[in-house]
Amino acid sequence: MMKPLLALSLMFSIAGTALAQTPATTVRPLQLWRLDCGTLDVDLASFSDTGLYAGERRTLAASCYLIKNGDRLLLWDTGLDGALAGKAKDAQGSFLR
Repeated sequence: MMKPLLALSLMFSIAGTALAQTPATTVRPLQLWRLDCGTLDVDLASFSDTGLYAGERRTLAASCYLIKNGDRLLLWDTGLDGALAGKAKDAQGSFLR
């Protein structure tokens, strides 16, 4: 019984030494920037099914984000439907249907 335990102990100590000598990989943190991608003028009536915001308008920020992961970049912009591009608006700035 003693020989298998000794062999097992020796095996784990050798493996531990090998792992300790393995160089650690450098983990670079993600970087994130919020970019100003414009504004949206909205009628708040569509934000409530009870009419709580009827007649209220607000200008909302339209943000997009640049994310850097190592040497890779990702531009994340949820954006608006491309079908809205160039579409006519009413006097309050809402898109006409």
